Amino acid sequence: MKAERKRFLLAGAAAILACMQFTACSGGTSSTGSTSSVSSDGGAQADDVSAADSSAAEESSDSSTGAMTHEDIIKSAAAESTVGNWGLGNEYEIQALLTKYGLPADYITQDFTMDQFDSDSVKLASAMTYNELGLVKNDYDGGYGYGDTVSTIDMNDEGVAMLEDNLFTSKAFAEANPNTVKAFVSASMKGWAYACEHPDEAAEIVFEAGSSVSADHQAYMASEVAKLVTTDMSGNTVSASDVGNMDEAAMQQTLDLAKQYIILEDSASKDKLASLTLDDIRSADYLAYDPAADGAPEKPSVSVQLKWLPQAQFMGYYAAKELGIYEDYGLDVTIVPGGSTDVIDEVDSGRADFGVTWVSTAMSAIANGANVISVAQYYQDSGMTLLSLKDTVKDPAAVNDGEVTGNWGGGNEYEMQAYLSSRDLSTDYVTQDYDMQQLFDGDITWASAMTYNELGLVLEAGHNKDDLNILSMEDEGFGMLEDCLIVDTAWAEKNEDTVVKFIEASNLGWAWCLENYTAAGSLVFNAEDTANTVSEYHQQYEAAEVAKLVAGKIITVGDRSTYDKVGYMDADKYQQTYDIFSQYVDVSNIDAASSYTTYFYEKAIADSQYHDALDNFDSYTWDGSFEVLYKG
Repeated sequence: MKAERKRFLLAGAAAILACMQFTACSGGTSSTGSTSSVSSDGGAQADDVSAADSSAAEESSDSSTGAMTHEDIIKSAAAESTVGNWGLGNEYEIQALLTKYGLPADYITQDFTMDQFDSDSVKLASAMTYNELGLVKNDYDGGYGYGDTVSTIDMNDEGVAMLEDNLFTSKAFAEANPNTVKAFVSASMKGWAYACEHPDEAAEIVFEAGSSVSADHQAYMASEVAKLVTTDMSGNTVSASDVGNMDEAAMQQTLDLAKQYIILEDSASKDKLASLTLDDIRSADYLAYDPAADGAPEKPSVSVQLKWLPQAQFMGYYAAKELGIYEDYGLDVTIVPGGSTDVIDEVDSGRADFGVTWVSTAMSAIANGANVISVAQYYQDSGMTLLSLKDTVKDPAAVNDGEVTGNWGGGNEYEMQAYLSSRDLSTDYVTQDYDMQQLFDGDITWASAMTYNELGLVLEAGHNKDDLNILSMEDEGFGMLEDCLIVDTAWAEKNEDTVVKFIEASNLGWAWCLENYTAAGSLVFNAEDTANTVSEYHQQYEAAEVAKLVAGKIITVGDRSTYDKVGYMDADKYQQTYDIFSQYVDVSNIDAASSYTTYFYEKAIADSQYHDALDNFDSYTWDGSFEVLYKG
């Protein structure tokens, strides 16, 4: 079947692949813009013809061999209604080509495979040099294998080419963040220059990042894209330093064709399109970046994904944002509340830059292949306790046989289970709700409770600590590290400065909360992006208890010389967390040290800006008002 198709291509001459061949960045034609003609005896003549020699080659073909010219081919396909294009804005060049030869600007919708071309239902098919043309010509996985039997018509040679991939941003963002735009453009163009010089390596990087096509096709694409990036409209080579510069003539041609063929229904939009000039759609102000002269980039935008709903459990991040500390560090931070969100997946996928989760959760994810790592540990002690009502237990100092324990599960149970195992008790437990009602109703003898949350709910329900037995998992020797700050490892390597600045600013936010925990509770309660699920009093209570866990045994509140320990990662505590966790979950393919790195934290606390901020710590004030509701 393939042999018959080849013969048809050779003999029929109407089945010609129309290839849009122009630069993605500088607007030029490929320096190897070859055109194939078909001889009268059916033999293919593949000649390398430059844009300047194209018309001469066609005329020669027509007069000396009798082969069909491009005009003949285009008109034949149009007459048979076999000109194909995808639409979606790709059709304007094809429409301009048809108009050039006095034909109706009509085409049939072409899918993104080349099956219609292969089956002969589309005889003049649209194709990108770096994509569909390769699929048609090559015989690697996914290719059709037609080789040099495929002829091309180049949109550049026909004078109807339009520029493709551009880099754009909003005018408002560029005006507000000129150095950020300059830095991004500069870095991107360096990346493009390197990729064009090393297309095989670039193809491998793209393929490993996740590809829907074969490695061979990515290699083909990289090679062809490199030609488009490094060749200008006249076929001249573009130097590495000029990659990304805008070809005014190519842009003007693109704009002119867009005005001619884009159809808009709204009259105001039509008028605006008709009036557009190049000055309205491009600017060369951001092509050059000199850090020394221009200064550092403005606010990099980053997001932090919380593991739970907005509450004082995360007050350090909210304080750093509300007090303007992130802004002082040039960061524009979005805090994303959690709940049912998979924090690991959000960070590992790149949807969030930072994430807050328990250390054991991070360990499990890393053991299962997630590319995340902890870069700061704000909770130094575990907040997990077991609670009972004094009149319901045999021994207020320990859980005993026959007493029912409760837990939420989901990874929260390991401390409790390790404690029960140490007493030779069953590790079975009743699934517990978050409202503590099962404890009040007697369905559970010992309920799990975080010091900063559920214990507070019990106290708010009318009980006081004298009515309760409280077993601290930290004091019992079974504490596991809780909230840590995680990043994607590859992203962190590429954005080291941002990670360091975020840790510095977050450290300062958490340190402020240690001294101002009541205000911090109200700050979280009143934060714009929080949906209050608990009272302001509870947020204040929670803030006070969280402050104790953040300080642990290594920070003395009021002694700012100890604030360097905010966010500290204790190797022994990571090991203890791992040792307990590994009893219940198989993480044997990693060790405790695989789950965290002190690299970014150490750079953060060594920064002079951080120490200057600590010296001027009192300058951070919250301008919100609050009533002292928590009196603990």
